[in-house]
Amino acid sequence: MDKQAKDALYKETMQGNFPTLNLENVEATFNSLYNDRQGMFERGILNIFKNLTWDYKTNQPAKFGKKIILDYIFNSKYGNFNYGRNIDAIDDLDRALHILDSKPEPDYNSRITSKMRTANGQGESEIESSYFYAKWYLKGSCHLTFKRMDLIEKMNKVL
Repeated sequence: MDKQAKDALYKETMQGNFPTLNLENVEATFNSLYNDRQGMFERGILNIFKNLTWDYKTNQPAKFGKKIILDYIFNSKYGNFNYGRNIDAIDDLDRALHILDSKPEPDYNSRITSKMRTANGQGESEIESSYFYAKWYLKGSCHLTFKRMDLIEKMNKVL
């Protein structure tokens, strides 16, 4: 699920609005997620782009460029790093790049933000994936420099 779908599910469950746990409901939920996978893929890319701030010169107003800067990735509170409200955007971006590269999506335990959290716990502030370099700062922003511009062009076509 993309960030928007996860947020909606979380909100529904926190309000106590969830179906009875039975085989039919589980099958219906997974069928719904499977059938909406293209929509979630496109929505994930669009939401990443919509959440870019134009305060940074590298964030282009009409397309993804070689580098983007995402705000509110980390929330520095009481001297500890806690995830910010946009951390799922990096997972959505990594998932989209995997799909566009015809590679299997990373599973939950090997997602890029898990690797970022591990690196951060070791005192590091940058990580490299197959698709980008990521460097994050105490103010909560994360700079992503893309390695594969062919995939970025495909993402721009989705926009």
